[in-house]
Amino acid sequence: MGNIVTGIDSEFFWAIEASFLNGSAGMPITGTATHQPFNPAEGKILVPVPTYNQEIPFLQNSLDPNINFIHDVEYAPGKGLIPNGKGFIFHDPQLMLALGFTHKEKSGTWGGGAGTYGKLIGNFSDNDDEDTVMIQYKKLDKDGTVVEELTALGIKSEEFRIGFKAGGVLRTKYAIIVGDAITNTRAFSASSNFDDGKWADWAKSTYYPASSCKVYWDDSYAAEFSDLKIEECWFVIKTPQKYLATSDSLKVQYRHNDHREYYAEITALILGDTELDEYRAAFTSKTKKNLRLQWDTTANEEKFLDIDDAHIESMEVDEIPAANEAYRITVKLRGISADYEGNFNNLTDPTTDNRVTV
Repeated sequence: MGNIVTGIDSEFFWAIEASFLNGSAGMPITGTATHQPFNPAEGKILVPVPTYNQEIPFLQNSLDPNINFIHDVEYAPGKGLIPNGKGFIFHDPQLMLALGFTHKEKSGTWGGGAGTYGKLIGNFSDNDDEDTVMIQYKKLDKDGTVVEELTALGIKSEEFRIGFKAGGVLRTKYAIIVGDAITNTRAFSASSNFDDGKWADWAKSTYYPASSCKVYWDDSYAAEFSDLKIEECWFVIKTPQKYLATSDSLKVQYRHNDHREYYAEITALILGDTELDEYRAAFTSKTKKNLRLQWDTTANEEKFLDIDDAHIESMEVDEIPAANEAYRITVKLRGISADYEGNFNNLTDPTTDNRVTV
């Protein structure tokens, strides 16, 4: 009898590809890859893979399908949320930058000693850094025998979430779409660049507790909500894709962007009417202010994600809570763009150009 397959000693890592759908025979195939470990995750991890979809004809003289005419109609991209469950415990922004933002920059002084810092910036000012990534994973049985080893290719994110729940830690989730997958053996090979001893070593890893996360709805990034006491908060960036196949191939050959969305979903206790009045106001009267999730306020280490010109779009239907319950509501704030900024004191410059690669 065979051994039970568990997640113990299974491998799971990623790298930026050379181009869309690995079109220039890039990273995982040739062995030129520089890989990255994922941020720590709890529970199961889903890596969706593409599958062939079939058309099953029913001929006009039969109620049963005819196997002679069943055929593949598409090699459909795999879609799913990674990871399942609570999400990654966030402290490394590189996957967020690769999948979440269409333009990346670096600036500042890297490795310059105390008081200096390098800066990583991600935004949507251009479409010159639309990365796709590959994911390599390996499943083993309890004796360490490899059961499956697969490379998923052409991966984009159609939704990125970063947020927290009260009493928890900052986490991230990704709704990914996978263009292709192959059976492939790949040894993990990571770069030591941009590694301060914590980024890729979970034994020394840092995390950001919810208690240190701040949400500002204020153009000066100083004021929090007036009458909302946050219990759960998620900032969401949606970058949906349209994938197209042509008549000469069942596989996706072309991709273009769909309409983007930038919003935050916040569950909070209600202490007063300030935000309720904003929700009830006509759009012309609503306040439009920048919304910020900041998880590190240390000097030269500030890290935050902004949603620009956010207004309160919706709330749950008003209701009077029971006598033993608090007035709690979920509010949605929508903006017009988003950008990430992270400062990193005394680290090695991760690249030699303005493209944040890994």
